[in-house]
Amino acid sequence: MISVEESPAGWSLPALRYYWGVILAQISEQARVSGARYTPEAWHIHFAEVFLGWEFQTVAGGKVRRTRRSTAKLTSSERADYLLQVQAYAVTDLGVVFDDDEEGFPDEENGPAAQDATEGEACCDGCGADSEGSHAAFESSVDDCPGQDGDGS
Repeated sequence: MISVEESPAGWSLPALRYYWGVILAQISEQARVSGARYTPEAWHIHFAEVFLGWEFQTVAGGKVRRTRRSTAKLTSSERADYLLQVQAYAVTDLGVVFDDDEEGFPDEENGPAAQDATEGEACCDGCGADSEGSHAAFESSVDDCPGQDGDGS
């Protein structure tokens, strides 16, 4: 039996900028939950938990460890679905109105769904690091960057 699967390609820098700089930034600016505002980082974690769920791994000693599924491991079609889910939730449940004139707003040719990880390939979900490992822009907002110290899960 032959199986064809799409492999994770990583996030391109334009897709990362769109996700963090447009989608999450506008949600953070506009959405209130019980009167409270949340950071883009908090929304990123929330949406990953809600829309991607959890993975379970058996680690040394036989313990089962639950980890949030990483957006870095999404295929391009899964990433496109995830972005649509986040935006739909933001509009319908949080009352967010996305600004079409915001820099980086995607069009059919250049949107994140069409982006492949080519030049400046990002190493993970949200850190903004390029393939050379610079973790400047989003370092403080990523809890599962494989390029930083820790287990990279």
